[in-house]
Amino acid sequence: MTLTQTAPPRRRLVLVGGVVAALLVVLGAGLAYFSGDDGPQHPVVRTDPVNHEVLYEVTGTAAATAPVITWVTGERNATEQAVNVPLPWKSSITLPVGPSGGYAAVEVRSAATGAGSLSCRMFVDGVQVAQQVATDGFAGVACSHRIPPEYVK
Repeated sequence: MTLTQTAPPRRRLVLVGGVVAALLVVLGAGLAYFSGDDGPQHPVVRTDPVNHEVLYEVTGTAAATAPVITWVTGERNATEQAVNVPLPWKSSITLPVGPSGGYAAVEVRSAATGAGSLSCRMFVDGVQVAQQVATDGFAGVACSHRIPPEYVK
């Protein structure tokens, strides 16, 4: 005589129902994970230029003039240069910044007298973004900043 044990029908039904429920949860999670976006979200850059106000400032303590000041004035890194500039000096420009970003810079040559200091500061849209100081009386200074492009929200 062989005895075989079988689970009562109700117990078997609960077991099968639990397995089916677990499979549905796994399947639902998989669908939710894989049916989302096709990849990471990438920022979209504005294609039309956005204007930024750039302010350059140059000061010095010993020399009343800077022999040469060169600064970026617009698109494609166009520059201007001034010679024998009285200090302090300021210049404000409107810089259009497109999808590849923009660049602002000012460079000041020293009178190389060995006395005094020379400094530059740069502001973009009212925020200081660069500052350099040379105190040995021989070194020039340069301030530069890359302005990132604007992104579409």
